[in-house]
Amino acid sequence: MNNIVRYLSEGVENARTAAELSKLLRLDRRSIGAAVRRARLEGVPICATHGDNPGYYIAQNSKELEAYIASRKRAIELEEEALFAIEKTL
Repeated sequence: MNNIVRYLSEGVENARTAAELSKLLRLDRRSIGAAVRRARLEGVPICATHGDNPGYYIAQNSKELEAYIASRKRAIELEEEALFAIEKTL
C-alpha cells in the first residue's frame, strides 16, 4: 500500500495540505500528487478540497466521496469547455 495513506486521516475536517505532506514524507509536491494518484488507482478513496480547510483526506462516508466526485466532474466539464473553445481557434 502507498505510504501516503499512513499520513492521511478520514474526514474533510482532517485534510492535510500538500505542503504538510511534503514535509512529512520529504517529497516534492509533484511526487505527493503522484502518490495520491497511485493510491486512488489502488482503490483508496482519497479526496481533496480547496475550501476553508484545503488538502487531502480519506473520505469518511459516501456523502464526502460523492461531493468530491461531483466537484471533480464539474472541474473536468469546465476544462473541456475551455479546451473546445481553444480548439475552435485552429
